[in-house]
Amino acid sequence: MRPKKPRYFDGILLADNLYPDPRKRFGYWQFRRPDNKKNIRFEAKTVTEANQRATELLSLLVAGFNKDAHIPTVKQLSYHLPLFFEHHEKLAPKEINKASWKNRKNQLLAFAKQFPDVTLITHESVELWWDELSPAMQKSRGANFRKCFNFLIKRRLCESLHFNPFTTNDALAVLGRKAPVDKARLPVNKAQFDQIYLMAGKMGYFALQIAMKMGLYTTLRVGDLAALRLTKNIINQELRVIVSKSEAQKGSASATRLGWGFAEHPKLWAYINEARKLAKKNDECPFILSHKGKIKRHSKVKEHQRQILTDTLSKQFTDARDVCGYDTAWAEQQPKLPSGESRTPFSFHEVRGLSITMLAKSGYTDEQVAEVTAHESVKTTQGYQNPDDLPYMPVHIQISDL
Repeated sequence: MRPKKPRYFDGILLADNLYPDPRKRFGYWQFRRPDNKKNIRFEAKTVTEANQRATELLSLLVAGFNKDAHIPTVKQLSYHLPLFFEHHEKLAPKEINKASWKNRKNQLLAFAKQFPDVTLITHESVELWWDELSPAMQKSRGANFRKCFNFLIKRRLCESLHFNPFTTNDALAVLGRKAPVDKARLPVNKAQFDQIYLMAGKMGYFALQIAMKMGLYTTLRVGDLAALRLTKNIINQELRVIVSKSEAQKGSASATRLGWGFAEHPKLWAYINEARKLAKKNDECPFILSHKGKIKRHSKVKEHQRQILTDTLSKQFTDARDVCGYDTAWAEQQPKLPSGESRTPFSFHEVRGLSITMLAKSGYTDEQVAEVTAHESVKTTQGYQNPDDLPYMPVHIQISDL
């Protein structure tokens, strides 16, 4: 058998079965298992550290490594989740083809993106993440996350956890579940939208203006709008979007996919052309929405220096809204909730509610709107609508003998 040709990275000899990441991501490595099973990918800042981990992995495999055994060198939570999925499906085979199980798996995979290193997950970090979730999101995650962390803790993977953070044992620090509450944010109407749109132009927030028009036309969330690219999302004279929230819940194959043909939607085409001209001025930014800030900064989060992030769009909307007088002081003067709680000013997300309300006023059914918004329930679509702006059904029946 021909001996393996030595491989080097930055002048350092790589260990057996160790290769640079095939996606060419900095700090990532691939370990090819000698048993020809699925390769193992991991993070390592230096070649020396990667060599050390590869040597440890190889020694474990040679010694009869079992996939259910503790792997001290593989810290990526995304590596261990498929093992949990397989374990759970053996215990509950009836759940394999259920949509709810697919949703729960996607929730855990999304969690792994925020907490990539399983050994660094702490009670404090989980609690901060948990408190940011809505009551409905907490309810849908609790039981499944508890099972997953039981699986991880039994394998001694969570070095920084003393107990399962999702436990229901009252003797331990139980994560507090939020009670369902009415929406506290006030809705935005068309007159307010137009006023904020004009103010955004005066303030130089041209990307925000385009985002507001596209959001109102498509019902897309601000995060989906900020992620749109000129080449990736515009294909054959059509704007194509995979709804990110649907993808996170259902996976890429089952996610809601929307397409707006420009022949049928000339207004949307005009908005995108406006965005294209702005992107050209902004150093040929590949994103549909681009922004040239006052200070030229390099960011690890941005793929292009003129890319505008979701948080920036939301902040610009808040700034323009406050200048127009729709700030916290204004919201406190509005009618309170039945519970007595004060309302808060509307955010960019309420543009989505305005879009849904205007579609309802245009005569589209809740079922039709729910398909575009990727809502699984019509009730969710109805919850976005502003009841003060909804049309009344004309009544034509009458009693003749009164």
